[in-house]
Amino acid sequence: MFPDASRIERLLRKLFGIISYRYRSDELRNLVHRIVGDSALWQVQNRLCIPAADGLFGEVFVYKTPHHSDYHRDWSVPIIDVALATSAAPTFFAPVENGEGYYLIDGGVWANNPVMVALVEALSSFSVPRENVRVLSLGCIDRKFSIGWWKRKIGGLWFWKDIMYSAMSLQSQNSLGQAGLLIGRQNILRVDAPGFEPKIDMDDWKTAKELLPDLGQKLFLEYRDSWLSEFFSATAERYEPLYTDYRLPKR
Repeated sequence: MFPDASRIERLLRKLFGIISYRYRSDELRNLVHRIVGDSALWQVQNRLCIPAADGLFGEVFVYKTPHHSDYHRDWSVPIIDVALATSAAPTFFAPVENGEGYYLIDGGVWANNPVMVALVEALSSFSVPRENVRVLSLGCIDRKFSIGWWKRKIGGLWFWKDIMYSAMSLQSQNSLGQAGLLIGRQNILRVDAPGFEPKIDMDDWKTAKELLPDLGQKLFLEYRDSWLSEFFSATAERYEPLYTDYRLPKR
């Protein structure tokens, strides 16, 4: 999804990104299409809730598989359109127009940690007793919120330019806290790694490829017993979509 680029080329893209999007989504579309083809959302193998955000009406937006009778809006949406919408990170990719007047961007702007989206779905759509819910929440390197000297003493737009990342970190903490109040913190397994320097830019896939696999392996070994005992010891009830190309929702 990101072209091979040197550090200087990425820096130039970052500077160019001040006034325009850094990348076109063509390569991302091609990549996703090679994986899912022309499949629609109802054809996936699991129940899904995929967050996005609408920039026209200013609303949160969640794509949902047809695992409940009320969910008759998204079942026929091509998976590729869902993938492009939920990954349209501001400054990197342009919003995605979905044909219904919505312009969608990355759901991480409001659900960077989507644990509450999933938990509310489980409790409302399936009437699962709260004490029976277990949550496996996977992070992507924690970035702690902090107000450094420059922010405290000088302030201004330049020194607060990274506030979005801090807000995303706080949102993640809040979601875990709310979920813990609902089902008990002991029923949530949060797997994350502490932030480290240098920070990895989202489009710096070379550094990510170099550093993250070993980190992922370390986390897997650390939490393996918990994962196997809590989440992989039983078979989940098979997902059957309520609406398909041959079983349409009632109008």
